[in-house]
Amino acid sequence: MKAITDNLLEKLAGPGAFKRGKAYYEQGHVAEFKRRGRTITALVEGTETWRVTLRHTAAVFEGSCDCPASENFDFCKHCVATAMAYRGELEQQDQLKRSTGKDRLPAYLLTWEKQALVDLTLELLACDRPRLNALRVQADIAAGSFDDKAIKKQITAAIPYNRHLFRYAQVRNYFQSVESVLETLTPQLKALSPDQALKLIDYAMARIERALETIDDSGGFRFLAVEMLTSLHLETLQRSDMQPERLAGYLYGLYTEPVVDLYPAIPDEYAEVLGTEGRKQFIAIIRREWDKLPPLANDDWDQKFVYWRLQQPLLKEAERADDNEARIALKVKTATGFRDFLELSALCLENNQADKALYWRRRAEKDSNKPYHSQAALEENQIAIWSHAGDYDAVLKARWRQFLEDPSLQRYQDIVSVPGAGKENAIRESALAKLRDIQSQAGDRPVKKQAALNTSAEIHLFSDQAEEALALAESEALNPDLLLHIAQSNDKLPDRTLPLYFRLAAFHVRQGNNQSYKTAIDILKSCRQQLPKKLDGAFVVLAGEMLERFKQKRNFAKWLREAFPDIS
Repeated sequence: MKAITDNLLEKLAGPGAFKRGKAYYEQGHVAEFKRRGRTITALVEGTETWRVTLRHTAAVFEGSCDCPASENFDFCKHCVATAMAYRGELEQQDQLKRSTGKDRLPAYLLTWEKQALVDLTLELLACDRPRLNALRVQADIAAGSFDDKAIKKQITAAIPYNRHLFRYAQVRNYFQSVESVLETLTPQLKALSPDQALKLIDYAMARIERALETIDDSGGFRFLAVEMLTSLHLETLQRSDMQPERLAGYLYGLYTEPVVDLYPAIPDEYAEVLGTEGRKQFIAIIRREWDKLPPLANDDWDQKFVYWRLQQPLLKEAERADDNEARIALKVKTATGFRDFLELSALCLENNQADKALYWRRRAEKDSNKPYHSQAALEENQIAIWSHAGDYDAVLKARWRQFLEDPSLQRYQDIVSVPGAGKENAIRESALAKLRDIQSQAGDRPVKKQAALNTSAEIHLFSDQAEEALALAESEALNPDLLLHIAQSNDKLPDRTLPLYFRLAAFHVRQGNNQSYKTAIDILKSCRQQLPKKLDGAFVVLAGEMLERFKQKRNFAKWLREAFPDIS
C-alpha cells in the first residue's frame, strides 16, 4: 500500500489546505469514518458537513469531496483531515498486530469507533457510581454551565438521605462516591465567591450529618470526605473578608448545631481565621447566651449538653486567665450530682476556700445517686481537706489504712509523700513488715500473697535497694516484668542476674506462640551481649538446659539453635 506521509498530503492538497486540514483532524471534525475494501468515506464538519471519499491502493492515493473547494482541485482540506484519520487507524491496527500481553487490549480498544467506546464506558460505569457521578460533574463543567446552583444540585445528588446502609462495603462505596464528586467540585468551589462557597460547603456538611442518621459508619469511611470539606472550609474563611463580629456570629451559628461535630473544633481550630478580636467576639456571644440560662435543675443529659456546649469555651478562657473564681462560678451553675459536687470541692480547695469546699463535700455525701466508687472518691476528698488544713496525722492514718487494703507501690508512695510522715527508712521497714504479715496471713489466697511479694520488690527498687530486690527475686516467684527490672538494676552482679533472664525467657516460651518465642530469644540475646566472657560458659549450659526443657516446642528449639549455634 502506498505510504500516506505528510509530504504526500501536502503535495496533494497544497500547503494552505494541508495546514487547515491537519487542524480539522486534530480538533476532531472527522465523523462517521467507514472503510469498504480500498475505499474510505467520512463526514467532515466545517461551516457545513461535507462527504469525503478516499481511494487507497498500492499504486495510488487519491480523494474527492463534495465541498465547493473540490470542484477544480480534488484533494481539499477535508480530504487531508480524513486521510489523517485513516492513517491513524492504520497505525493503531499495526500497533495491535505488534502488541503482546497487557498492551494488546489498549491497542485493540484504540481501533474502536468513538461511539462504541462511549457505549462501553457507560455500560461499565453503571456499576461504578462514584466514577459515574464524578464524570457527570466533569461533563457539566466542560459544558460551561456550572454555577453555584449547578454545584448544589450535584451535592444533593452525591449525598442522598435515608439509604439505611449497614454493611461495610455499602458504606464504603457510598462515601467513595461522595469523595469523587467533592474532589471534582473543589476547583469550582474555590472559583466561587467566599459567601457562595461557604453556603455550599455548609450544605454538604449538613447533608452528610443527615445521611449518617441512617448509615452505620462505624468504619469511619466518611472521614476523608469530611476532611476535604473542612480543609476547604478553613481555606474559604481565610480568603473571605468577613469582619470579626460577623465571622464570630457565623461560627457561633455552626457551633450550636449538631453538624458542628463534623467541623474542626470551634473556636480553637479557627484561631488563625478569627484572630484576637474575632475570638473575643465569639466568647462574648457565648457569654451572653450562657448568662441567659438559669442554674441547671437536673442531671438529664440532653438538657445538660446545652449547658456543657456553652460552658466549655468559657472554662478554657478562665483557665487561660488563671481565674479560679470564674471556673467555680461556671461549675456551680451546672452542679447537679455527686461528681459535680466533689469537683467543686476540689476547685474551692485550690482557691483556698475551705468552707466552700466542705459545703460541696456535704452535698456530695447527701447525694442519693452516688456511683459505685463514691466511698473511695469521698476519702480522697477528705484527705485533700485534711492536707489543706495541715492535719497530716489524719492524712497519714488514712494513707496507711489504704495501703493495708491495697498494698501497692502507689499507696506506699502516697505515704512517703505525706509531710511529717517520718524518715523514709522507717516507713519502708514498716511497710515491708506489713507486707510480710499479709503474706503469712494469705492462706489459700495466692493472688494476695503474690501481690504483697511484688510490692515488696517494687519498694526495694523505688528505694534504690536493688540488691535487696534481687535477693527477693532469687528466693520467690515474682512478676515477670519485675524480673527484668531487677536484673537490669543489678548489672554489676551478672552471675546472680543470669538465672533471672532465663526465668523470664521461660515465662515467654510457656505462652506457646511464635511471637513469645521470639521475645524469649531476644531477651537471651540481650543477656549474652552484656555478659562478661567468664560467664559465657554458664550461659551456654543454661541455654542447653532450656533447649532440652522445651524441645517439644519445635519452632522455639529451631530458632534457639540458630541464635546460639554453640549450644547442644
